[in-house]
Amino acid sequence: MSVNTKKLARKVAVKVHMVIRMIVRGRNEKEARQHGEFYKKCLLRRYQFDYGDILEVHPFNSPEGQSVIKEAFNLLWNEFKEAYKVLKELLNTFTPKDLYYGRVISSKAKQVEVFEKIGNPEDRITTYLSYWTSYARDLVRDGISCWVWWEDCPLENEEELESILNCTPEKDKENLWVLKINLRY
Repeated sequence: MSVNTKKLARKVAVKVHMVIRMIVRGRNEKEARQHGEFYKKCLLRRYQFDYGDILEVHPFNSPEGQSVIKEAFNLLWNEFKEAYKVLKELLNTFTPKDLYYGRVISSKAKQVEVFEKIGNPEDRITTYLSYWTSYARDLVRDGISCWVWWEDCPLENEEELESILNCTPEKDKENLWVLKINLRY
């Protein structure tokens, strides 16, 4: 297991909260917070979050608002690159059958150091493989963590945001706000 894979495993295993950025409409900060509370509750009901707190509120077009959005897309890109490295390592190390069953079947994988450990000393390559197989399936099914939301809809990259903004009337763009929300599992 590479150093990057170990680092990502620790990062994924201890993740108990995430700070998302949510773009909402509102004529003022108070109304933006109210909308943010509503959409936050939608996310809490829909996903596995226990509770969340609104940390910051900024006008979308302000330097602070743009900075918050840029930071979130950078996090998304960095997480994608880390996940890509893990998937690439899995594909180079294991066969499709190994990944499908989540255990070492092929002679190719058996040539790997089979006692690589992750987590507890009792864990062996089977646990490692099943963990990353599960991770890969989740990645394919759900994508990576979403750091930017348009109300309660996830945005996967800057192009999706631009597409929405291009369809938004100019007068409505003045009423957009960015909220930083800490969601806890």
